[in-house]
Amino acid sequence: MFHQESNESKEIKIKRRRGIYLKALYSEYYSLIPPLLLPKDMSKREFAFQPFEFNSYVRHISFENKEAFYKYIIENTPRQAYYSIARYDLPEANRMEEKGWRGSDLLFDIDLDHLSGCESSKEIIDDDCIMKGLEYANRIAYIIKNYLGGTYQIYFTGNRGYHVRGMCEQCIYLGREERAEIANFIAAKDLDIRLIFPIAKKGRKIAKPTPNDPGWRGLIARAGIGDEVKEESITDAVSKMKVDIDAMVTQDPTRLTRIPGTINGKASLLVVPICRDFKVGRWLSPFSGSLEVASKKDVDDIKILGINLSMRRGEELSLPSQLAIYLATKGYVDVLEGEVVVRKNTGWWPIQGCDWTT
Repeated sequence: MFHQESNESKEIKIKRRRGIYLKALYSEYYSLIPPLLLPKDMSKREFAFQPFEFNSYVRHISFENKEAFYKYIIENTPRQAYYSIARYDLPEANRMEEKGWRGSDLLFDIDLDHLSGCESSKEIIDDDCIMKGLEYANRIAYIIKNYLGGTYQIYFTGNRGYHVRGMCEQCIYLGREERAEIANFIAAKDLDIRLIFPIAKKGRKIAKPTPNDPGWRGLIARAGIGDEVKEESITDAVSKMKVDIDAMVTQDPTRLTRIPGTINGKASLLVVPICRDFKVGRWLSPFSGSLEVASKKDVDDIKILGINLSMRRGEELSLPSQLAIYLATKGYVDVLEGEVVVRKNTGWWPIQGCDWTT
């Protein structure tokens, strides 16, 4: 395999200075030719990258094979890397009508700061909220498999959420309106429970739903509503099972999705596929070592990457490189000095054994 031709890690010493050069660190990571999960039909996908030098994206790029892709990211170190959920005849064409659309996967975006209990104006997200978000991703995966008859891929985006990608034959050519209906179904938007549970005639009970029932009856049964069907218990069940997603993402068949194995430039964590047990930890970062930092903001007790953190503005402290680089990326600390070991394999490959052959 192409990704096995390079060394496993590289050590970098950082002399005392303010700041850290993220592009240089990312460049070292990609130069190790790390394992990435690219689509098998990559020649039909549009790729897009955000450079470090500006906020806009370089789009309409195509690659014939993995070797060409690796060559590009090594020579043009990106802050962000994506490919299209759509397949095209000419993915490199600049105008959408010239690309020759040949269908799209489904894409669902879960943003953790929209989840109940995780709302925050801060850029940093604690471990508990990341794990809570996975529960929502699994609900969407259940619907893709059992209601749409498709397969799915879940991955942590490397920052504040999850992407769930759905592949099903009957979904490939759905347009915006049909995709919007799927998004509304998952979010229980405009759901009228009276249509699902008609008012029973006097002296009769409403039929209790079972997990095998279609649509929201089955989802409500999975949440559990007690021995009797009551409006309050139904409403609670809907609240437990619905998932607030970015409907604009799902309804757009031209959307881009992150490439598993690349670095998310908003947090300096890896985009990681999930198919078995998942636990937040330092392994989500391609960096290790120890760094001395100066805090730029107050942070109350919080757990990030399995590390308990509390710091006051102006405080100097020593942190594991994974956490220090994460906080530096978010603008919470200045890096003073220390060492960073850049690794190409942090544990997610091939230990998880994900079957992402689609």
